[in-house]
Amino acid sequence: EQLLFTKRFPVLFRDCQTPSKNVDFVRYAAWMAELREDGATGVFPQLRDFLSSGDWGMATNHYRLTVLGELSPADTVEGKIWQERSPQDLLWLLKCEWRAIAANGKIRRVALSEMGFSWVRILGHGLGRLDSMPKALQEFFEEMLPAQDASVKPLERLPCGYEHLQLGPLLWQGTSLANNKTALFSHEILTTTENSNWVGNIYFANYGEWMARVRDLYFHQLTPNCFRNSGRDGEWVCLSCSIDHLSEAMPFDRILVTMDVAAIYRSGVDLTFDYFLLENNQIVRKLAHGKHTMTWIGRDGKNDPILLDVPSLVIEKLLKAISKPV
Repeated sequence: EQLLFTKRFPVLFRDCQTPSKNVDFVRYAAWMAELREDGATGVFPQLRDFLSSGDWGMATNHYRLTVLGELSPADTVEGKIWQERSPQDLLWLLKCEWRAIAANGKIRRVALSEMGFSWVRILGHGLGRLDSMPKALQEFFEEMLPAQDASVKPLERLPCGYEHLQLGPLLWQGTSLANNKTALFSHEILTTTENSNWVGNIYFANYGEWMARVRDLYFHQLTPNCFRNSGRDGEWVCLSCSIDHLSEAMPFDRILVTMDVAAIYRSGVDLTFDYFLLENNQIVRKLAHGKHTMTWIGRDGKNDPILLDVPSLVIEKLLKAISKPV
């Protein structure tokens, strides 16, 4: 009992960035933003008037993704986006379901994602405050909410592909970094207008791309072969990720991204990411916090993913790195 926006499009070469040449997890954030904006073009004239004033903006508060299966270049993507009622005032909640339609017409569910966004009064460069959305815009978004008395129904049952991928027994679990510890790995990003958008701030999808970059830069040192041979020597696969945005960054800001290990399992790893604004080589404030769960897989004779144990050498190097004092 609510509006639903659906879009189909092909998987393109640029989308396939994993060693096994499938769609990487980072693509879903950009796709979700496209669905959100494609479905909201009717209100773009009003948005243009508000955003061009320099007094108002829209901000992404959080992003969540659960990866359920694989998308390959032979698939057509079907994205479905709808709005749900948020438990928090001033927060608008969008949900998305992602399906793969194979060349033979068979359908798989490959991911679920969620985005929270809010209307912001701009106080200064990179500074904003949550505020009530103008009436004309609020009415547009409220029309997409489900009826107040609508019953919640489960999604249609569909095959996925990652149902059998589990992390396995817990081998190690960490706590927050102690004073004598430093981040496992860090990488500095210099942003430009390339990372910006209509509102003028750093676009939320960049944070997922930086998460993937930092993760790959570190794990390439431990498992270089997994980035070669189309993943036949083992491959890291994202099962879920989340990013909570705490404050804004602007073009030409320097951003420090740090990565830590939160848990090690027999067949996977939990990672955490923190994003900091840098000025004069000093941390000014925290911009966002992210989580990332990935598992180690191989391929069977049909090229389907199969669960593998994380190489013992990787576990040994991780444990040695996270126990090393400054």
